[in-house]
Parts: sequence; C-alpha cells; structure tokens
Amino acid sequence: MQIMYFIIKYLGVPAFMVFSLFVLLTGVTAYDIRNIPSGIEIIHSSDDEVTVRWKDNNPHEFGYQFLLQNLSDNQVKTYNLPTDSSSFRFEIHKNKLYSFQILSNDFNSYKSQEHRFFYAYLPEEDVIFECCDNKIGIPKEFFDLTTKIFLFSEYRKAETPDIKIQLDNEVLSHEKLFPKFSMPIMLFHPKGDVLNISKNIFMKRTGDTYENSLAYRTEELNAVIPPMLTNKEYSYVFPLLFDFDILNRIELVISNSAYKSIEGYAELFRSSVQENIRREGLSFADTNRTISRLSSSDKHNGSALIFVHGYQIETLDKSFNISSRDNPWINNERIDVWRDFFKEIRASEDIKNTFDFYEFIYDTHALSAKQYGEMLAEYTLQLKKSGNYKDIYIIAHSMGGLVSRYAMNTVISGEEEYLGSYVTKVYTLDAVNRGSPLQSVVRSFDDGLLRQGLVNYPMIYDYLVELVRSFPSMSMDFNYANLFYDDIFVQRVSFLLTQALKYYPNFFAVFASQNLLGVFNGPLSFEYSDGEYLRKFQNYIYPGTEEVLFTPNKALNSLINNERFTEKYCEVIANIAYPLTDNKPIDPTHYSEYVHLGMRLFNDVLADIAAEISMPEHSLNDGMVTVWGQTIKNDERTKFRFNGLDHAQVYYNHEVIMSILNDIAVRTALK
Repeated sequence: MQIMYFIIKYLGVPAFMVFSLFVLLTGVTAYDIRNIPSGIEIIHSSDDEVTVRWKDNNPHEFGYQFLLQNLSDNQVKTYNLPTDSSSFRFEIHKNKLYSFQILSNDFNSYKSQEHRFFYAYLPEEDVIFECCDNKIGIPKEFFDLTTKIFLFSEYRKAETPDIKIQLDNEVLSHEKLFPKFSMPIMLFHPKGDVLNISKNIFMKRTGDTYENSLAYRTEELNAVIPPMLTNKEYSYVFPLLFDFDILNRIELVISNSAYKSIEGYAELFRSSVQENIRREGLSFADTNRTISRLSSSDKHNGSALIFVHGYQIETLDKSFNISSRDNPWINNERIDVWRDFFKEIRASEDIKNTFDFYEFIYDTHALSAKQYGEMLAEYTLQLKKSGNYKDIYIIAHSMGGLVSRYAMNTVISGEEEYLGSYVTKVYTLDAVNRGSPLQSVVRSFDDGLLRQGLVNYPMIYDYLVELVRSFPSMSMDFNYANLFYDDIFVQRVSFLLTQALKYYPNFFAVFASQNLLGVFNGPLSFEYSDGEYLRKFQNYIYPGTEEVLFTPNKALNSLINNERFTEKYCEVIANIAYPLTDNKPIDPTHYSEYVHLGMRLFNDVLADIAAEISMPEHSLNDGMVTVWGQTIKNDERTKFRFNGLDHAQVYYNHEVIMSILNDIAVRTALK
C-alpha cells in the first residue's frame, strides 16, 4: 500500500500535470466538438435489432460508451465499445421510444447529441414522435400486417434534428402488390403555430424502383392541410408513396425548418401589344406582348381593359422568395391565359387604339377572393385617377371572376362610391360566381373521415389499383385527347373516382398535398354556396355522418344577396356537352391533354352525383364549375353560352374571344 501511495503521489500527479500541459499546448481536448462522433446514422436491420454507424473522431483511442435509454419503460443500458468502434448493433422492442448517446470511454467524458427512434408495428395508439421542436404522428389506422415504420431523429448541420421516416421494405416488396398511395402524417406545432394560413412543407423522398432497382430521390412541395379542415389540433400532410414505378424502399425526411409560408401577393401590370416594342421590364415568351410595372409616364388611350386570371396551381420550389422582385407568381402560366386574346387584339386596330391593357396578377392562395378583390379595387381606382379613362372593362376567368365581383362591391378608400360605379362592364368566363362543388370536397379531409378511409382501404384497394392502372404511362408521346372521347373509359374511371371519394378520401388528400385541390384561403373562397345541394351531397357520399361537413359558403352568399351591379356583368358560360363531336378542340400548347381529360372525368362525376341526389340543375358543368355555379342572375340577355368547352378551353376558344371583343367594340362605338 505504501508503494502504491508513493507512485500515485509522486509519479501520478506530475504525470497528470504533464498530460494536462500537453493538452493545453496542442489544443487537443476531449471537449473539442471535433472529437465527437459525426455522421451518425441509424439503420433498421431487422424487426428486433438496430445498427448505429458513425465516423470515429476520437483521437485518444479510448473507445466509446453507448448509452441506450428505453424512454417508454424508463430503462437505461450502458455498453462499453472497443477502441476505434464505428458501429454498434443492439436489440430493441416494437412500439417503444428509445434514445441514445455516444460517450467517450475516458475520464474526460464527452457525448454526442441525443438521437431518438421508434419502431412502429401494429400500434394500439397513434404513433407520436417528438424531437426538439419537431413533433409528428401517424394514425394507428394506417398500420396493417405489412406496415412497419421506423422513425428516428437525424442531425445534419442544424441543431434541431429532422425526422426521418423509413418504411420497412416488406411493405413494398411484393411483386404484384401496390403500396398504399400516401402516408398521412400529422403535424403538431409545439410553438402554437396552428398553420391556419397558407403554408407548405418540403418533403425529401428516397426510394428504389422495384423493377430495375434504380435509386429514386426527389424533394417535393406539399400543401399542409390545416386544422380548420382536419377538425383537430394538428395538420395533415400526405406525401406520395409511389409515382408510376413501384418502390421497394421509401424514406421521408420532414423538418420544422422546411415550412414555407405564402404571403398574399397582388400587382397590376401594364401590357403592351405594339409591334416591334423594345422588350423592357418583364417579358414572356410567346405571349405577343410585354408586361411592365405601372409608371406615371405611361401613355394612355381613352379606355382601359383589365384581365384577371383564375386559380393557379402552385409551382413553388425551394428557392421561393416572396420578397424578390422576380416574384414566382409572375410567370408564363398566368400570362399565357390571355395569349389568344392578345393575338386577336393585335389584329384589331379599333380595340388596340382605343384601350390600354392591364393584367392583375395574384398568388390565388394566401388571401381570400374578397381580399384580392379589395386590392384590385384600389389598383383600378388608381388607373381611373391617373388615366382619366372614359371606360374601364374587366375580363376575368374562374376565380378571377369572383375576385372582380368582390372588387366591384368594394367601397373605395376615401370615396363614398363602390368601384362598380367606375367600371363599365365585367365579363366573367366560367367564373365561380356561386362556387364549385369540387372545391367543397376539401371538407372530406376531416380527421374522422380520413381515418375511416384507412380502415376501408382493403375494401377499396382493388378500385384504387384499377383506377391508377387505367391510365397509360405518363409518356410525352401519348395523346390523352383520345381518352377524352372514349366514353366507356370515362364512365368507368369516373365511377372509380366516386368510389374513392366515398370510401377513401385519403386519395383526394394526395391531390391537395400536391396542390391540385386548394386547401388555403383563396380556393376556400369558392366552396359551393347551395346549402340544399351540399346537404344531399353529404348524405349521398358519407351517409350516417353526424357532423355537418359541407356548409354553404357564407361570404359568397353574402355577396350574392347584396350584389349591387348585376346589370354590369356579362356571363360567359360553358359546359362539356353531349354528344361530343368529332371536332377535338383540345390545344395542348395551353394545357396538356391529361388536364382536359381530368376535366372530362370530373364532368361525369359531377353529373352522376347530381342525378343521384335528384338535383339535375347542378348537372351541366365544365369539368370544374357547374353551369349553375357560373350563373349570377337569371337573365339570358346577359349571357354568352357555349357547348363543348371545358374550364381550361374557354379562354382560348376563338368564338368566345371574338364574342367578347365584338361586344366591347359595339359598346364602345355606341358611346
């Protein structure tokens, strides 16, 4: 004992001091963040085991300790790992929440960041997984005997980890088995942000195709379905689990930092249609015109013509910046709506030399149609004052028609008059003047219906597989216009769509997450306004549902009941009429043929539902809006009717364009 005491006292202490001095001089310390293991990955190896891998950054070669905590059962295990360890495999149990840290095995203990993970299989309750400010859930109804999901926190460069969701390969590996179409993910918001505003989230998706084993990676923008539609305290997002190749492995990455909020945007632009104009400001290909921001030096003709586009599918990407001058809403898709109008305007000297031309461009999502209308009213008043215009005409498509009507009924700031007093005529093209029943479908995203849809999945499975396989491969060479005129195909697919809506609303939630159905303030502005139709619609689609899901659009009905300028509207009303002629009016230069095919399909869905609920007045439609919904008043003298046109064809149809321009020319000449 005396010898040991002597060694420790006279040799150990000096040795420790020398070592400490060495550490200070060299800068090598176990507390240096660079010494902590990096690149930590969690790999789900089997049903009962997990493998953790990392990059070994320990310069002292003391090895590691692996601290594993079973947070569900409040158990802790410590494993001593050998020197130079870079991986560790350990046993886990299903439906238990775990965390781990990697520590140095020397007396200068350091540790990695805490990682959490959860292996879910036939859980009795919803799977709730939380890491720092990230908190997500997966409904228990999503799981069946083949569904196994591994969730874990993944630190990259940020201090707050992402959550990676891995579907076990047994889910998707069966040769003839279609995977589930999407995964419903509940998004909780610990900081109190309930997301009742326009918001999206970027989802990273990785997988392998089953047939050729090619790696598949993509980053998608998904709309967040807010609590106002889910009727719960959480939001939903529905990332796709397939494209058109079956995937045998899927990984999804979700992060709180990936949210993209959409602020309301609207602006009025000046359009020039003169020949050989110097292309300044904002120019667009194949539009026959140049648009630029308003300037006090703009030359004015005697009258003004304002174009207002309709609802637009979002095309945002990760570089989206609403504050940028090159605003993403100012794009060819919005400008090209009026391309064919401007072709005819350039050919008409009377119109071209009488009017100045303007385009109201807005994001269509973040704000309501009423709010956009108020913005349009202010801009239009500025034009009236700055240009001293004799007449102001408005041509508006779809949601743009509703925006224009709200503008007409807006009291101008500092004035006692409504904007409608300053506007000569408004032409609404297939406008959602009384809403669209298709937009009311978003109320099917109620949490209870979504969960019931998951329970119904085995029953509806064959329908969904047939529905997806009904469509040819998304080849650029395939002419979808041929299917547009295939009545047998349309009738079968429309039936399948109706079945999907009745029993599996999750299928339509995918449309919403991909921004094909609107779940934000803009599109919610044109939910249907007919209460009787909606009551019968709910009883037909979801019989026995106690909660009233589909209620008439109060704001829209208020506008209808208090409309002040009905005499100033001219309604351009179109529908997909039968029998379809051999003259195929589909122009893929505006929209791809499958867009028009989709409208033909939804035309049949709306017509069939109207027949089933005994409301034939809601049968005729353009694939998006019923003829009833396009109508403002029952006066045929104020309408232009067209058969055989869908919602996206009406604004480039020559007969429609000339009817409006000739009407404007006559009215202008009479004054």
